[in-house]
Amino acid sequence: MPADDEPTTQELRLEQLRREARERKQAEASIEDDEAEQHERRAQKASYLREKLEERAEAEREAEDMEHDERADELERETEQQAERSERLEREIDETRSDWEAKKSDPSAPGATEPEASGAHQLESEDPASGEAKGEERQAELEDAAQADAEREEEER
Repeated sequence: MPADDEPTTQELRLEQLRREARERKQAEASIEDDEAEQHERRAQKASYLREKLEERAEAEREAEDMEHDERADELERETEQQAERSERLEREIDETRSDWEAKKSDPSAPGATEPEASGAHQLESEDPASGEAKGEERQAELEDAAQADAEREEEER
């Protein structure tokens, strides 16, 4: 019998309930004691099977709930992992950006452009990697670069 053709627990419970009612009715209608006892035993058996099927149905519901909770926990863990990866990537990008800005202005870095062409760091209120306030520091870099340019021009005259 394929799995799709198997009766559900609910269908089995209803069948046992009907069987129990039918056997009790036949036990009441029986004239002979032996026949009445036989129907009563069948009714008790149907009642017992129905109770077991109710227990099975409850266990199935609990298993479904547990599977749902486990899946929810798994998705929560995946979300936390993705958030951690995202934060780590954001830090790496900020550190790389900060490193690039520093190297871009460093005349001793291999392949660096001339100091006049490199310019100062971007003026930002904070360093993207560390979050430290850098606006004044960057302004000082601009002023130092302007002063160095003025001194070079004076020396050339």
